[in-house]
Amino acid sequence: MSSRPRQVGFTLVELLAVVVLLGLVAALAVGVVGPLAAGQRRVLAESTLREAVQRARTTASRQGGCALRLGSELTITGVRTSPSGRTATTSLPKGWAAHAGKSADEAGGPSTIAFGPDGVTQDSTIHLTGPRGERIALHLRGLSGAVVRAEVEP
Repeated sequence: MSSRPRQVGFTLVELLAVVVLLGLVAALAVGVVGPLAAGQRRVLAESTLREAVQRARTTASRQGGCALRLGSELTITGVRTSPSGRTATTSLPKGWAAHAGKSADEAGGPSTIAFGPDGVTQDSTIHLTGPRGERIALHLRGLSGAVVRAEVEP
C-alpha cells in the first residue's frame, strides 16, 4: 500500500478536450444565430419605413402637407415647421438605406416623397437595400398609405 493520498481532479488532456468541444459548439451556434440576426434587421428596416410613412401622413394632415426624405435616415419635414426648424428623423438599421424609384439600381441619392394636406401621396415604389446586397421592393399606395412588400432579392 502506498502512503501517498490519492489526488482528485482532471488531467490537462481532459480539460483541453472540454475546451475544444465548447469551442466547436460556440462556433456552430454563431453560424446559426448570424443569419437570424440579419433577418431581424431586415424586418426592422421594413417596419421602420412603414412607421415613417404613417408618421408622415399624420404630419401632413396636421400641418397641411409634408415631405419624407429617404436615405439611411428617414426625415419628415412639415410645411409649417416649428420656429426651431425641427424635423422628425428615424434611422434605419446600420447599413440599410431607402430610396424611391422604378428599380433598385436607381439609387442615385436621397429621394423625397411629398404628402398633400390630406395625407395622400402618389403611388410609388420604395427600395430598401441592405449591407449584404439585400434588396426589398415595397409599394406605397398613395391613397391609403399602405406599404406592401413587392419582392425580395437575397
